[in-house]
Amino acid sequence: MTLTWDDNNVIELIKSASSIAFGPGVGSGDREEKLLEQVINNSKCAVVIDADGITLIGENKSLLDNLKGRAIITPHPGEMARFLGITIEDVESDRINITRTVAKKYGIVVLLKGYNTVISNGKDTYINPTGNSKMASGGMGDALTGIINAFLSQSVNLEQAALLGAYVHGNIADKLGKQAYIVNARDIINELPKEINSIIS
Repeated sequence: MTLTWDDNNVIELIKSASSIAFGPGVGSGDREEKLLEQVINNSKCAVVIDADGITLIGENKSLLDNLKGRAIITPHPGEMARFLGITIEDVESDRINITRTVAKKYGIVVLLKGYNTVISNGKDTYINPTGNSKMASGGMGDALTGIINAFLSQSVNLEQAALLGAYVHGNIADKLGKQAYIVNARDIINELPKEINSIIS
């Protein structure tokens, strides 16, 4: 179920992967940047990048050259601000245009988290209607990354994986929020099978 980076099979596993999620909990030093380079250069599959992964590509945007047409990044406003070298206020004041511009420039799908999450492939742009302030807890973005990656691994395309992931993630929180003061990532994951079943049944 798990391998360390030093395992001899890691590169082969990356080469054969159906999808890859990178970033949550990884860190952002030189070693981690080399790890991301290895993932990008040895993979051909879809890759969803979040958290520390966004920090790493923000510091070395040339890493995105080999991700055109096969990557989703999922920054919150602070991560997007660091990525672009602007303030959080700048991001929040122009969420739609910034999301679309970054997606178009780098040939990726961008999901800018926050109230009314914005998703764009550089051409088409969407506003996710689900989600609420009760989701503001640690690990929530990691859960979203995992949900998107699960869709990608089942051959859902980049745009649809981002849209479905954001919708399902927020919709679970909306339902739970009717009965709870705060919703955490574990709550989302526990409800995920029932939510998916309700959509497809």
